Amino acid sequence: MKKAAWIEAGNGRWHWVEDHVDWIRCPECARSAGLPEEAVLRFAAMPHREANRAERTATLLEAMRHGLIRFNGREGDATFETTLPLSAAIPLVSPFMAEHFGSLTMVRFSQLPDGPFITILY
Repeated sequence: MKKAAWIEAGNGRWHWVEDHVDWIRCPECARSAGLPEEAVLRFAAMPHREANRAERTATLLEAMRHGLIRFNGREGDATFETTLPLSAAIPLVSPFMAEHFGSLTMVRFSQLPDGPFITILY
């Protein structure tokens, strides 16, 4: 079963989501993740339709620039995406990994939009 979450870089709290873009466009959800009100309103004003790839990517990057780390995972495989330097992001998600990952989980960390990525076996 696939799982997805937004993780708050500032405090390590996570929010399980069905879809990252749909979740962040919900004002109550965006506020619960600590986003500034101007960002909450901007996300809420987005058209409620299926975003094309460019719109979806832009929305995800903007959410990450507000301190969120994107997580997607399945049994034995996980990906974290962030705009933070990986040296900062990896320690922030370590408690999440300790609570949710089993042994031998393949974990990818990507610094977006053009930064490095690494893969580790957790």
